Amino acid sequence: MRLYESVFIARQDISSTQVESMADEFAGIITEAGGKIHKREYWGLRSLAYRIKKNRKGHYIMFNLETDAAALKEYERIMGLNEDVLRFLNIRIEEVEEGPSIIMQNKGDRGDRGDRGDRGDRGDRGDRGDRGSRPPRADAAKVERPAETPAATPAATPAETPAETPAEDAKTEE
Repeated sequence: MRLYESVFIARQDISSTQVESMADEFAGIITEAGGKIHKREYWGLRSLAYRIKKNRKGHYIMFNLETDAAALKEYERIMGLNEDVLRFLNIRIEEVEEGPSIIMQNKGDRGDRGDRGDRGDRGDRGDRGDRGSRPPRADAAKVERPAETPAATPAATPAETPAETPAEDAKTEE
């Protein structure tokens, strides 16, 4: 028998008790086949990185289990058929880590972050020079708009002579 770590994500709209009963059902598949569940953790309702089947959140469950390939295949088949399971991933591991997983350890550390008020004053930005005082609004409009220069007038064209007009050209050809 080999060791595996299995994580599945259940839909956000089911309750945590329903998620636990689903996890019991999946654990039963492994134990009935002669396998063993070493560790089981409920990571809670967490935000997904992207939408999966119109869900933005999901209930995460992690198992560390020991089973053979046939039981794992049946376990994956049942998970794939269950409509409440959004995703699942089973990986082979060398040994089971004792104690809580990294996710559970980090979950406990969230309270230690403190509020954002503990940052203190950011201090002076010494690398910037003084920008000077701001001009009054009436003057600002004058300063912002550069004086408009009249558009360059096209070079004076000599007036057309009557011989150059098209109407006259047509009369002369007749």
